[in-house]
Amino acid sequence: GERGMSKSSERLFASGTGAAVAECLTLPTDIAKVRLQLQKFGNGKAYSGMLGCIVDITKTEGPGALFKGLNAALIRQVS
Repeated sequence: GERGMSKSSERLFASGTGAAVAECLTLPTDIAKVRLQLQKFGNGKAYSGMLGCIVDITKTEGPGALFKGLNAALIRQVS
């Protein structure tokens, strides 16, 4: 390429970047999905749905809680 990278290096960089961006965008919904799957009805607090779960996590634990495990997820995606 023009920047001195080979075509295969460009493709590797692009695919790694795409995977990292996709992981950052989908991790909050994955966190909410797992919380919804693990919730206990009757005894504890039940989330009202996906959006309600995301809002509740953000309010009670802060926005960073939606990205717990991001480092491991990024390593998994780009390796």
